[in-house]
Amino acid sequence: MSQDRVQAVRVVNENELHSTSSPTPPSTQRSEVVYLSCYPDTTTGKDVMLWDEVVAAFRTKVIHVRHGAKILPFLKGSDFKNIEPLRIAAVPDIVLDVVVENRLNEAEITADASEVTVDGTNATNPDIEMEKAQSDSEEEGNDEGDEGQGSTEAFGQALAGAERGDAMAQYRVGYMYQHGYGVPQDHHAAKTWYLQAANKGNRDAQFAIGQMFENGEMGDYNDYIKAKSWYTKAASGGHTEARFRIGWLFQEGLGVKQDYKRALQAYTHASQRGNASAEFGLGLLYKKGHGVPQKYSKAMHWFLKAAEHGHEDAQYTVGVAYLEGDHVPQNYTRAVNWLLDAAEEDHADAQNLLGYICCQGLGVPQNYTQAKDWFLRAAEQGCGPAQHNLGIFYRHGHGVPKNYKRALEWHIKAAEQGHSDAQNCVGLFYLNGLGVTKDYSEARSWLFDAAAQGNTSAQYNLGSMYFDGYGAPKDYVKARDWLFKAADKGHAAAQFKVSCLYFDGLGLPKDHAQAVKWTLKAAEQGHVQSQYNLGIIHIHGEGVPVDHTIAAEWLLKAADQGHTGAQGGLGLLYHLGSGVPQDQAKGLELIVKAAHQEHALSQHVLGEHYETGTGVEMSEEVAMMWYAKALRNGHNGAQARIDALERGYGDDDEEDHKLEELNVLDMSPAKKRRI
Repeated sequence: MSQDRVQAVRVVNENELHSTSSPTPPSTQRSEVVYLSCYPDTTTGKDVMLWDEVVAAFRTKVIHVRHGAKILPFLKGSDFKNIEPLRIAAVPDIVLDVVVENRLNEAEITADASEVTVDGTNATNPDIEMEKAQSDSEEEGNDEGDEGQGSTEAFGQALAGAERGDAMAQYRVGYMYQHGYGVPQDHHAAKTWYLQAANKGNRDAQFAIGQMFENGEMGDYNDYIKAKSWYTKAASGGHTEARFRIGWLFQEGLGVKQDYKRALQAYTHASQRGNASAEFGLGLLYKKGHGVPQKYSKAMHWFLKAAEHGHEDAQYTVGVAYLEGDHVPQNYTRAVNWLLDAAEEDHADAQNLLGYICCQGLGVPQNYTQAKDWFLRAAEQGCGPAQHNLGIFYRHGHGVPKNYKRALEWHIKAAEQGHSDAQNCVGLFYLNGLGVTKDYSEARSWLFDAAAQGNTSAQYNLGSMYFDGYGAPKDYVKARDWLFKAADKGHAAAQFKVSCLYFDGLGLPKDHAQAVKWTLKAAEQGHVQSQYNLGIIHIHGEGVPVDHTIAAEWLLKAADQGHTGAQGGLGLLYHLGSGVPQDQAKGLELIVKAAHQEHALSQHVLGEHYETGTGVEMSEEVAMMWYAKALRNGHNGAQARIDALERGYGDDDEEDHKLEELNVLDMSPAKKRRI
């Protein structure tokens, strides 16, 4: 690795991270900034620090490296294992904390660090760094509440300072009341203390009041106008997050007229001080072309900056871009690393996507157990897609024992959030009685919810319920309406059923031309019954000219998919040499294949072969066996052949009747309600 840039770090004792006794921001207690070498990492595409160099820089045990409250993980490869030698992603323009077990004196630490320190002329601009320290202080003001969570002692200490008029203490008391840290949550009390601090010019308090107004915590509604007013006060004092929120209000048109140019100005101002949210906002503006010419390269530039600064949505966005090759070269390793960064901070969408990556084996070995673990982490946060995916895993037994009841529970959780695929699945579970008692009314209700959202599968399933009369009399008009919605979007099974409606005049006038049109649409997508039906249609000229050659082509497509009727029909065409060169051996082979799959017509034809000795050794006993099988499977002519053989004479009718019996279209779905 060749050296490229440097990373600013400062050492902090582990014990200091848990101290809430002092109102002074933690940043004022840390050691001076030193600079460690960074290297470009070709595997992940990030600048990295080598862990061995971090450890060597300090004469004490290094526990981890932090960015704010986040512990920076070791980078991982596509196998989710740490890349050797161990490395950590650098965070440009930010001072990271190297957390140590026992802090030594400043002279010892600085002396050792100098061995790996490079010329600071390429490091962060000192003027900018002063602003960074102030910005860090703003953000870490919120961390104070996290560290004092549940601590009544910390609240008492903050309250004592607040009652003495200390603005920072008043802000902290407000924060604790707002979030219920060390004291019962009380938004009214939070507002009171925030206002006292805000009126003293405390910009964190001014920002907090703005957030409460924006989030509807100051009353019964979100007051964006007052939120902007308080954000403006905080921003005028240099609060960068407040500046970002102003930009967001302009971007979304909340409390102000939507103005992408004003949003751009606010984001640009905040991003100049390293505000990751503003950097992400700039990326969105460039990606969508809002207020600026659309430019994906600039969007990716800002997304990467925000991601490097720890912005979880940006890390997720960059991960997705590398996963899909969206305006960047597709790179699964980089995708996984960025998604891991976000997922380890409990970004539910990133966790769900990592589950998908493990499930599909995208750049990693397929691993259902790992996929299930990621889905579970996201699902427990209420992520609807992950809850639905867990339902799928329990349904099929991927990474967990198959369990329809558990599958239904997870599908319902997602369905109740409006996830249309989950609603469709819940409907099918009730329709089929999987993990629950069959309930057609409940099934129809869930399918309707999904279908009304435009879910194509649900539209087909709901139409099929009306078509087949599940739980209610058949209603071909309602079936037609829902099936057309799915068919128009290319759903092959729905197109097939629409063709059935036209063939038989169910819910609409008979129309063979329309029937053929919809049959062809489905057949071209590989729908096996439609391919078979097209073959029969061309044999008998229903809505099309008779053409046994085209018939044979479609029957062959269906036969190759295992359709027994197509195998038998194609066998007859070979036997007769109609539409294909005559080949009785091949014809017999196909007829036998279909007959052994309980195809009644093929069993009847095979009986005739044995009765007449056509292509096989004549045997009335074997012929009777096949006629009996055909009769059991519903062939109407089988009984007559059995009676004739028992009376001792045969049938001199010509073989043309065999093709007549192919004049029955297959209208049954291949796999009814399969999920």
